[in-house]
Amino acid sequence: MTEKDKETMIMEQFNDISKYVEKAQGDKARFLESKKGLLPHFEFPRGETQEEKQFSKETLIADMYEERIEKAKEMMENPVLLENTYQYLQDNTTKGSGRRGENTDSASWVFHALSALISTNFFSHLSFEKQNKINSHLENPTLLENAYRELQNSAIQSSEKEGKNITDASLALWTISALISTNSLSRFFPRQQSEIASYLENPILLENAYRDLQYDTTQGSQKERENTDNAHWAFRTLFAFITTGLFSRLSPEKQNEINSYLENPILLENAYRDLQYDTTQGSEKEGKSTSHAYWSFQTLSAFATIKDYLREKGKKIDDENFAKEALNPTEKIPPRPEGRLGK
Repeated sequence: MTEKDKETMIMEQFNDISKYVEKAQGDKARFLESKKGLLPHFEFPRGETQEEKQFSKETLIADMYEERIEKAKEMMENPVLLENTYQYLQDNTTKGSGRRGENTDSASWVFHALSALISTNFFSHLSFEKQNKINSHLENPTLLENAYRELQNSAIQSSEKEGKNITDASLALWTISALISTNSLSRFFPRQQSEIASYLENPILLENAYRDLQYDTTQGSQKERENTDNAHWAFRTLFAFITTGLFSRLSPEKQNEINSYLENPILLENAYRDLQYDTTQGSEKEGKSTSHAYWSFQTLSAFATIKDYLREKGKKIDDENFAKEALNPTEKIPPRPEGRLGK
Protein backbone atom coordinates (compact mmCIF):
# COMPACT_ATOMS: atom_id res chain seq x y z
CA MET A 1 0.00 0.00 0.00
CA THR A 2 1.40 3.37 -0.98
CA GLU A 3 1.61 6.41 1.31
CA LYS A 4 -1.18 8.03 -0.70
CA ASP A 5 -3.41 4.98 -0.20
CA LYS A 6 -2.77 5.09 3.53
CA GLU A 7 -3.75 8.73 3.76
CA THR A 8 -6.93 8.06 1.76
CA MET A 9 -7.88 5.24 4.09
CA ILE A 10 -7.33 7.42 7.13
CA MET A 11 -9.46 10.22 5.77
CA GLU A 12 -12.34 7.85 5.03
CA GLN A 13 -12.54 6.87 8.70
CA PHE A 14 -13.62 10.38 9.61
CA ASN A 15 -15.94 11.57 6.87
CA ASP A 16 -17.87 13.77 9.30
CA ILE A 17 -14.90 16.10 9.76
CA SER A 18 -12.78 15.03 6.81
CA LYS A 19 -12.56 18.56 5.42
CA TYR A 20 -10.85 19.78 8.54
CA VAL A 21 -9.17 16.95 10.45
CA GLU A 22 -6.83 14.18 9.30
CA LYS A 23 -6.48 11.02 11.28
CA ALA A 24 -3.16 11.22 13.05
CA GLN A 25 -1.21 8.32 14.52
CA GLY A 26 0.96 8.05 17.61
CA ASP A 27 2.07 10.64 20.12
CA LYS A 28 4.62 12.20 17.80
CA ALA A 29 2.41 13.05 14.85
CA ARG A 30 -0.99 14.15 16.11
CA PHE A 31 -2.28 17.48 14.96
CA LEU A 32 0.86 19.30 13.94
CA GLU A 33 0.77 23.05 13.52
CA SER A 34 -1.56 24.25 10.82
CA LYS A 35 -1.01 27.22 8.54
CA LYS A 36 -4.57 27.19 7.31
CA GLY A 37 -7.04 27.28 10.17
CA LEU A 38 -8.06 23.77 11.12
CA LEU A 39 -6.23 21.95 8.33
CA PRO A 40 -3.20 20.40 10.05
CA HIS A 41 -0.38 19.10 7.90
CA PHE A 42 0.06 15.39 8.42
CA GLU A 43 3.16 13.26 8.04
CA PHE A 44 3.92 9.74 9.12
CA PRO A 45 6.63 9.57 11.79
CA ARG A 46 9.83 8.16 10.39
CA GLY A 47 10.13 4.42 10.80
CA GLU A 48 6.84 4.11 12.66
CA THR A 49 4.20 3.79 9.96
CA GLN A 50 3.62 0.08 10.48
CA GLU A 51 3.30 -0.07 14.27
CA GLU A 52 1.54 3.16 15.27
CA LYS A 53 -1.52 2.96 17.49
CA GLN A 54 -4.79 4.17 16.03
CA PHE A 55 -6.29 6.81 18.32
CA SER A 56 -9.98 7.55 18.72
CA LYS A 57 -11.68 10.50 17.12
CA GLU A 58 -12.29 11.98 20.58
CA THR A 59 -8.57 11.90 21.37
CA LEU A 60 -7.70 13.58 18.10
CA ILE A 61 -10.30 16.30 18.56
CA ALA A 62 -9.01 16.87 22.10
CA ASP A 63 -5.61 17.46 20.49
CA MET A 64 -7.23 20.04 18.23
CA TYR A 65 -8.61 21.85 21.29
CA GLU A 66 -5.22 21.59 22.98
CA GLU A 67 -3.64 23.32 20.01
CA ARG A 68 -6.08 26.21 20.20
CA ILE A 69 -5.70 26.47 23.98
CA GLU A 70 -1.92 26.74 23.79
CA LYS A 71 -2.15 29.46 21.16
CA ALA A 72 -4.70 31.34 23.24
CA LYS A 73 -2.59 31.16 26.39
CA GLU A 74 0.34 32.75 24.58
CA MET A 75 -1.85 35.76 23.79
CA MET A 76 -3.37 35.88 27.24
CA GLU A 77 -0.14 36.12 29.18
CA ASN A 78 -0.46 39.90 28.78
CA PRO A 79 -0.57 41.40 32.31
CA VAL A 80 -2.96 44.13 31.15
CA LEU A 81 -5.53 41.47 30.23
CA LEU A 82 -5.36 39.86 33.67
CA GLU A 83 -5.49 43.25 35.42
CA ASN A 84 -8.58 44.22 33.43
CA THR A 85 -10.28 40.95 34.32
CA TYR A 86 -9.48 41.59 37.97
CA GLN A 87 -10.90 45.10 37.59
CA TYR A 88 -14.05 43.67 36.01
CA LEU A 89 -14.44 41.36 38.98
CA GLN A 90 -13.84 44.21 41.45
CA ASP A 91 -16.32 46.55 39.74
CA ASN A 92 -19.06 43.94 39.75
CA THR A 93 -18.32 43.02 43.35
CA THR A 94 -18.81 46.65 44.38
CA LYS A 95 -22.11 46.87 42.49
CA GLY A 96 -23.36 43.45 43.55
CA SER A 97 -22.58 44.02 47.23
CA GLY A 98 -24.29 47.39 47.59
CA ARG A 99 -27.84 46.54 48.64
CA ARG A 100 -29.90 43.40 48.68
CA GLY A 101 -32.03 43.05 45.57
CA GLU A 102 -30.03 45.56 43.55
CA ASN A 103 -27.53 44.83 40.77
CA THR A 104 -28.15 41.12 41.12
CA ASP A 105 -26.73 40.51 37.65
CA SER A 106 -23.41 42.07 38.72
CA ALA A 107 -23.32 39.74 41.72
CA SER A 108 -23.65 36.68 39.48
CA TRP A 109 -20.95 37.95 37.08
CA VAL A 110 -18.50 37.99 40.00
CA PHE A 111 -18.78 34.22 40.30
CA HIS A 112 -18.64 33.79 36.53
CA ALA A 113 -15.40 35.77 36.32
CA LEU A 114 -13.83 33.99 39.28
CA SER A 115 -14.80 30.62 37.82
CA ALA A 116 -13.09 31.53 34.53
CA LEU A 117 -9.88 32.57 36.29
CA ILE A 118 -9.79 29.45 38.46
CA SER A 119 -10.50 26.92 35.72
CA THR A 120 -7.84 28.45 33.44
CA ASN A 121 -5.26 28.53 36.27
CA PHE A 122 -4.85 32.30 35.88
CA PHE A 123 -6.16 33.01 39.37
CA SER A 124 -2.76 31.94 40.70
CA HIS A 125 -1.14 34.59 38.48
CA LEU A 126 -2.69 37.31 40.64
CA SER A 127 -0.77 38.66 43.61
CA PHE A 128 -1.51 37.11 47.01
CA GLU A 129 -3.04 40.40 48.07
CA LYS A 130 -5.51 40.33 45.18
CA GLN A 131 -6.28 36.64 45.73
CA ASN A 132 -7.07 37.29 49.38
CA LYS A 133 -9.22 40.26 48.49
CA ILE A 134 -11.25 38.18 46.05
CA ASN A 135 -11.66 35.39 48.60
CA SER A 136 -12.96 37.91 51.11
CA HIS A 137 -15.64 38.98 48.62
CA LEU A 138 -17.04 35.47 48.62
CA GLU A 139 -17.85 35.80 52.32
CA ASN A 140 -20.01 38.88 51.69
CA PRO A 141 -23.60 37.86 52.53
CA THR A 142 -25.13 40.58 50.34
CA LEU A 143 -23.12 39.45 47.31
CA LEU A 144 -24.17 35.84 47.90
CA GLU A 145 -27.82 36.79 48.37
CA ASN A 146 -27.90 38.88 45.21
CA ALA A 147 -26.21 36.16 43.14
CA TYR A 148 -28.82 33.73 44.47
CA ARG A 149 -31.66 36.09 43.56
CA GLU A 150 -30.31 36.47 40.02
CA LEU A 151 -30.09 32.71 39.63
CA GLN A 152 -33.55 32.27 41.11
CA ASN A 153 -35.04 34.78 38.67
CA SER A 154 -33.39 33.15 35.62
CA ALA A 155 -34.43 29.66 36.70
CA ILE A 156 -38.05 30.60 37.40
CA GLN A 157 -38.40 32.55 34.13
CA SER A 158 -37.01 29.68 32.07
CA SER A 159 -39.10 26.99 33.80
CA GLU A 160 -42.52 28.38 32.88
CA LYS A 161 -42.94 26.83 29.46
CA GLU A 162 -40.90 24.95 26.86
CA GLY A 163 -39.59 27.28 24.18
CA LYS A 164 -40.05 30.37 26.33
CA ASN A 165 -37.18 32.39 27.88
CA ILE A 166 -34.59 29.92 26.62
CA THR A 167 -31.76 32.41 27.13
CA ASP A 168 -32.62 32.59 30.83
CA ALA A 169 -32.22 28.82 31.02
CA SER A 170 -28.64 29.09 29.79
CA LEU A 171 -27.97 31.98 32.19
CA ALA A 172 -29.20 29.84 35.07
CA LEU A 173 -26.88 27.00 34.10
CA TRP A 174 -23.96 29.41 33.66
CA THR A 175 -24.44 30.67 37.21
CA ILE A 176 -24.84 27.21 38.71
CA SER A 177 -21.72 25.99 36.92
CA ALA A 178 -19.83 29.06 38.19
CA LEU A 179 -20.95 28.37 41.76
CA ILE A 180 -19.80 24.76 41.38
CA SER A 181 -16.43 25.74 39.90
CA THR A 182 -15.75 28.21 42.72
CA ASN A 183 -16.90 25.80 45.46
CA SER A 184 -19.46 28.40 46.51
CA LEU A 185 -22.61 26.28 46.82
CA SER A 186 -21.76 25.40 50.41
CA ARG A 187 -21.86 29.10 51.33
CA PHE A 188 -25.62 29.21 50.81
CA PHE A 189 -28.26 28.28 53.36
CA PRO A 190 -29.49 24.64 53.18
CA ARG A 191 -32.85 25.84 51.87
CA GLN A 192 -31.14 27.72 49.06
CA GLN A 193 -28.91 24.77 48.25
CA SER A 194 -31.97 22.52 47.95
CA GLU A 195 -33.69 25.01 45.66
CA ILE A 196 -30.62 25.26 43.42
CA ALA A 197 -30.47 21.47 43.23
CA SER A 198 -34.14 21.41 42.21
CA TYR A 199 -33.37 23.63 39.21
CA LEU A 200 -31.11 20.90 37.86
CA GLU A 201 -34.01 18.45 38.11
CA ASN A 202 -36.43 20.69 36.23
CA PRO A 203 -37.09 19.15 32.79
CA ILE A 204 -38.44 22.39 31.30
CA LEU A 205 -35.34 24.35 32.27
CA LEU A 206 -33.16 21.60 30.85
CA GLU A 207 -35.11 21.52 27.59
CA ASN A 208 -34.94 25.29 27.22
CA ALA A 209 -31.19 25.35 27.84
CA TYR A 210 -30.84 22.64 25.20
CA ARG A 211 -32.89 24.71 22.72
CA ASP A 212 -30.78 27.78 23.41
CA LEU A 213 -27.65 25.73 22.81
CA GLN A 214 -29.11 24.49 19.52
CA TYR A 215 -29.80 28.05 18.40
CA ASP A 216 -26.36 29.41 19.28
CA THR A 217 -24.64 26.39 17.73
CA THR A 218 -26.61 26.73 14.49
CA GLN A 219 -25.83 30.44 14.26
CA GLY A 220 -22.18 30.02 15.23
CA SER A 221 -21.58 27.19 12.75
CA GLN A 222 -22.93 28.75 9.59
CA LYS A 223 -19.74 30.22 8.23
CA GLU A 224 -16.27 31.09 9.48
CA ARG A 225 -15.90 34.68 10.75
CA GLU A 226 -19.68 35.04 11.14
CA ASN A 227 -21.71 35.02 14.37
CA THR A 228 -18.63 34.52 16.52
CA ASP A 229 -20.52 35.81 19.56
CA ASN A 230 -23.06 32.97 19.15
CA ALA A 231 -20.16 30.53 19.01
CA HIS A 232 -18.86 32.01 22.29
CA TRP A 233 -22.26 31.62 23.95
CA ALA A 234 -22.59 28.07 22.65
CA PHE A 235 -19.31 27.09 24.28
CA ARG A 236 -20.34 28.71 27.55
CA THR A 237 -23.50 26.60 27.58
CA LEU A 238 -21.58 23.46 26.61
CA PHE A 239 -19.25 24.20 29.53
CA ALA A 240 -22.26 24.52 31.84
CA PHE A 241 -23.82 21.24 30.66
CA ILE A 242 -20.58 19.41 31.46
CA THR A 243 -19.79 21.02 34.83
CA THR A 244 -23.35 20.67 36.17
CA GLY A 245 -23.61 17.03 35.11
CA LEU A 246 -26.74 17.77 33.08
CA PHE A 247 -25.22 16.37 29.92
CA SER A 248 -25.79 12.83 31.19
CA ARG A 249 -29.47 13.58 31.84
CA LEU A 250 -30.22 14.26 28.21
CA SER A 251 -31.55 11.55 25.92
CA PRO A 252 -28.93 9.55 23.95
CA GLU A 253 -30.07 11.32 20.78
CA LYS A 254 -29.50 14.75 22.29
CA GLN A 255 -26.16 13.67 23.76
CA ASN A 256 -25.04 12.56 20.31
CA GLU A 257 -26.17 15.87 18.87
CA ILE A 258 -24.18 17.81 21.47
CA ASN A 259 -21.15 15.64 20.83
CA SER A 260 -21.40 16.62 17.17
CA TYR A 261 -21.25 20.27 18.27
CA LEU A 262 -17.98 19.59 20.08
CA GLU A 263 -16.57 18.19 16.83
CA ASN A 264 -17.73 21.07 14.66
CA PRO A 265 -14.58 22.83 13.41
CA ILE A 266 -16.39 25.97 12.24
CA LEU A 267 -17.96 26.44 15.67
CA LEU A 268 -14.56 26.00 17.31
CA GLU A 269 -12.87 28.35 14.85
CA ASN A 270 -15.50 31.05 15.36
CA ALA A 271 -15.29 30.78 19.14
CA TYR A 272 -11.51 31.00 18.86
CA ARG A 273 -11.79 34.11 16.70
CA ASP A 274 -14.12 35.60 19.29
CA LEU A 275 -11.53 34.84 21.96
CA GLN A 276 -8.83 36.51 19.88
CA TYR A 277 -10.95 39.63 19.48
CA ASP A 278 -11.79 39.81 23.20
CA THR A 279 -8.14 39.28 24.12
CA THR A 280 -7.01 42.06 21.81
CA GLN A 281 -9.63 44.48 23.09
CA GLY A 282 -9.03 43.58 26.72
CA SER A 283 -5.26 43.99 26.44
CA GLU A 284 -5.15 47.52 25.02
CA LYS A 285 -5.13 49.60 28.20
CA GLU A 286 -5.71 49.11 31.91
CA GLY A 287 -9.24 50.02 32.90
CA LYS A 288 -10.50 49.78 29.32
CA SER A 289 -12.66 46.99 27.82
CA THR A 290 -12.70 45.02 31.07
CA SER A 291 -15.73 43.03 29.87
CA HIS A 292 -13.80 41.82 26.83
CA ALA A 293 -10.93 40.77 29.08
CA TYR A 294 -13.29 38.67 31.19
CA TRP A 295 -15.01 37.15 28.14
CA SER A 296 -11.66 35.95 26.78
CA PHE A 297 -11.02 33.95 29.95
CA GLN A 298 -14.56 32.61 29.86
CA THR A 299 -14.04 31.18 26.36
CA LEU A 300 -10.67 29.71 27.32
CA SER A 301 -12.30 28.12 30.35
CA ALA A 302 -14.91 26.45 28.14
CA PHE A 303 -12.22 25.18 25.76
CA ALA A 304 -10.22 23.67 28.62
CA THR A 305 -13.23 21.94 30.18
CA ILE A 306 -14.41 20.50 26.87
CA LYS A 307 -10.88 19.37 26.01
CA ASP A 308 -10.66 17.48 29.34
CA TYR A 309 -14.08 15.93 28.71
CA LEU A 310 -13.03 14.71 25.25
CA ARG A 311 -9.63 13.57 26.54
CA GLU A 312 -11.21 11.44 29.24
CA LYS A 313 -13.76 9.99 26.84
CA GLY A 314 -11.09 9.31 24.22
CA LYS A 315 -8.74 7.67 26.72
CA LYS A 316 -11.46 5.23 27.74
CA ILE A 317 -12.09 4.30 24.12
CA ASP A 318 -8.36 4.08 23.31
CA ASP A 319 -7.60 1.90 26.33
CA GLU A 320 -10.36 -0.51 25.36
CA ASN A 321 -9.21 -0.64 21.73
CA PHE A 322 -5.55 -1.09 22.66
CA ALA A 323 -6.47 -3.89 25.06
CA LYS A 324 -8.41 -5.65 22.31
CA GLU A 325 -5.46 -5.24 19.94
CA ALA A 326 -3.12 -6.73 22.51
CA LEU A 327 -5.37 -9.76 22.94
CA ASN A 328 -5.99 -10.10 19.21
CA PRO A 329 -2.81 -9.07 17.39
CA THR A 330 -3.23 -8.60 13.67
CA GLU A 331 0.36 -9.45 12.76
CA LYS A 332 1.13 -13.09 12.11
CA ILE A 333 3.41 -14.67 14.68
CA PRO A 334 6.36 -16.34 12.95
CA PRO A 335 6.75 -20.09 13.49
CA ARG A 336 9.05 -21.22 16.29
CA PRO A 337 12.58 -22.19 15.20
CA GLU A 338 12.05 -25.81 16.08
CA GLY A 339 9.08 -25.95 13.71
CA ARG A 340 11.21 -24.81 10.82
CA LEU A 341 13.81 -27.47 11.67
CA GLY A 342 11.19 -30.18 11.71
CA LYS A 343 11.64 -31.06 15.38
